[in-house]
Amino acid sequence: MHQITTMKKKLSEKEEKEFQEWLKRDDDSTCETYHDYATYVLPDLDYKYQLIAIKNLVAVHKDISDKNTQEIETLNEAIEKVTRRDYKEYLFGQRGEQLYVNSYVNAAHSMAAVGMLAPFMESIFFQSFLGIEKGENESFFPDLNIDLVENKSSNLHQRWVQATHEKWDCHFVWHKNRRQEDLVKGILQLSEATGLKEFLPEDLEITLKVLFAYRNKMFHFGLEWPSEEREKFWQRIQNEKWPSNWIEAATKNNDEHLIIYISDAFITHCLDSAEAIIDGISRFVFKAAEQQLKQYNKRVSEN
Repeated sequence: MHQITTMKKKLSEKEEKEFQEWLKRDDDSTCETYHDYATYVLPDLDYKYQLIAIKNLVAVHKDISDKNTQEIETLNEAIEKVTRRDYKEYLFGQRGEQLYVNSYVNAAHSMAAVGMLAPFMESIFFQSFLGIEKGENESFFPDLNIDLVENKSSNLHQRWVQATHEKWDCHFVWHKNRRQEDLVKGILQLSEATGLKEFLPEDLEITLKVLFAYRNKMFHFGLEWPSEEREKFWQRIQNEKWPSNWIEAATKNNDEHLIIYISDAFITHCLDSAEAIIDGISRFVFKAAEQQLKQYNKRVSEN
């Protein structure tokens, strides 16, 4: 990939040609090389191969789950055909045990998936914002949107009036000039402040909220949470109207939620969201590079 640089001095004929060719590459988000634009703000993170690795392991786990599901279906078919009472009861027992084991397998696969996806998403945003900070310091982002939100002390976004370097740290959010630790809100606030928001998925907030909420529960409590935590989490799903096909649970006859796990649909959604986020960051950088070229051409024409 051609190195992106700020154009404060006149480029050589060769450099200008290279930059023009780099900028005018295929703008199709499905093009494999399009994501290269994000490397300007993510120079130390190989998101392409991380995603490949995550998808490969998710696929392995899905094959295991599908095999377990097929075994349960086979038992169901056998139960329907068997007439001997004692053998039917035996098959019922086998099916019950398989269902019980499958609940733990699903939870283990959920922990593995969230253990890969949550840090990946967090790292993508954390490192991107640090990369944007570096680019802003180098004047690569001439249109960095720093005046979206007015506050009492300044017409700048409330993050930019902070003196600390932590204003670029998405683990924190500022409200009325007070800092709070909140990763999801920090990501959303920084995305708004920088102008990255318009390039990101519309359902980013709910996706991150569900992903990190589930990650926190699993990594604090393991596969089996205290009953109070399970019911509080399930109530949160209802209260905040999370998509009904994202979270599943193994239950008792009285509908008590025993083990809570994320669905294949949500895992697929997170993988798609990760692709869309990288694509959005790429478009954000592309727009800045395009603006750089316009400013350069304007300066050349004026000289």
